Parts: sequence; structure tokens; C-alpha cells
Amino acid sequence: MRIVPLLCLSLILAIVGVASAANDYPIPEAKKNHWAWKGPVRPALPTVKNQSWIQNPIDQFILAKLEAVGLQPAPVATREQLIRRVTFDLIGLPPTPSEIDAFLEESRAKPQAAWEKLIDRLLASPHYGERWGRHWLDLARYADSNGYEYDEARPNAWRYRDYVVQAFNSDKPYDRFIKEQLAGDEIAPDDPQALVATGFNLLGPDMTDSSDKLQRRQNTLNDMTDTAALVFQAVPAVTITSSNRFRRRTIIDCRRSSRRRYSATMCRFRLKISGPNSKPP
Repeated sequence: MRIVPLLCLSLILAIVGVASAANDYPIPEAKKNHWAWKGPVRPALPTVKNQSWIQNPIDQFILAKLEAVGLQPAPVATREQLIRRVTFDLIGLPPTPSEIDAFLEESRAKPQAAWEKLIDRLLASPHYGERWGRHWLDLARYADSNGYEYDEARPNAWRYRDYVVQAFNSDKPYDRFIKEQLAGDEIAPDDPQALVATGFNLLGPDMTDSSDKLQRRQNTLNDMTDTAALVFQAVPAVTITSSNRFRRRTIIDCRRSSRRRYSATMCRFRLKISGPNSKPP
């Protein structure tokens, strides 16, 4: 296939062109000293007055800023507040009265073990994928209809939606998650879920009643390339972590923080995959 050598040659020429342009247009010293071009350096810990509040080095930086402007840290959260915050954060639902009672009872004897057990239970909940998968669906322009004035329903859109939810809940590795969506039919043609994942490429709005079919096809191709570039290049921070252990370590410290609000780039996301049993479960 000649396309691969041509792509490689184009990439080399682009790199050479960028390097040449950099030599033609020298970068000012102020921009050269921008923090983004410097290697990370571990800073010295600031001095604070209220040492009893410090539980980790990050606390020291936060407290130093608070003390500099005459503010006091928020009071430590109660156990009831803790379970409510983390449950909303991880699964988007409030804890039940029985869950709160069980957590409080376990916390009396072993507070840290109770906290870790709570985190593990929430990460294992199917609602975890429903809560966090929606951010990926926003990025990938998910919707259940074609859009435009007729806005026909796409009865199999739920297949891709469920694929994303299951990917989060099963800790699917991020690289596999990406490959399946871009080329699942090529890398795993016998895997039905990999085929469903390729619906990512055809989820944009579609004017099905268009009289210009060539333009309609071009619109679809433009949408595919635009979305792939926006999702995988402009928003690299949206990821699926590949292990429960890592996710446990990245749970925010709810004891002294207000509830976190998460957001993602909003796009619409749709699917055109046909098959048997098209009704959503």
C-alpha cells in the first residue's frame, strides 16, 4: 500500500517545515521562560502557623495561601458529609439511609478501613460507569436521533452508550478503548463489542433527506475527522483509568473540600449500527 509511505513522507516534511519556521522566527526570551517549557522542580514547603492542620505536603501550600490573606480552613467534614459527598461524586446518586448508618457504624471502630471499603464499593457499582461514562458521551457527540428538522430516531444508539458504560465499569485500558472506537472492525473483527465501538465514527448529525448525497457524505467525513481531532488531541485529559487501585488513590480528599463539580466539552453523539434485538434493555 502506497498510502503509508506517503503519510510518513508528509509527516517528515511537516516536521522539517516546523523546524525551519522556528529558525526563521526566533522565540522571544519571555516566551522561552514560560513554565510549560521547564522541567518540574520540587519546591520548598512554605512555612505555616497551624501545623496541626497539615496532613500532607499539599495541605501546606493551601494553608500558606489561606494564612496569607487571613482566612481559616473549613472545618473537618463529618462522616455523614463524607459519605454524601463521595457518593454523589462517584455515582451521582445520594447514599441511602441504611448505607449511611452502616458507614457510621463501621467508622466508629476503624474509620480509615471504613472509608476505603466505601470507596471500593462505589467504584464497583454499575452506576460508576453511568456517572462517568456520560462525560465521554458528551465529548463524542452522543444522541439518540439524527438531528436536523426530521430528527429521526436511531434505535440502536443505546448499543454504543452501553459499550462506554461497560468500558468504565470494567476498567478497559485507555489505549484499547481508543483503538476499538477508531478501528475496532480492523483490530478485532470477530468481537461484537469492538464493532459497536466503531459507532463513534458515525455519531454526528445526519441530514437523511438531503438531495445532495455527495455533500451529505462529505459532511459525514468532515464530522468524523473533526471529532477525532477534538476528542483525541484537544482533550487528552479525559481518560479511563486502568485499575481500581489507581482510582482509589485519586479519589479527592472530601474532608476539607467543597463538592467537586466536573465538566466536559459538550458535543452531540449518535450511532448508526443495525442488528437484531434493537430494543434497549
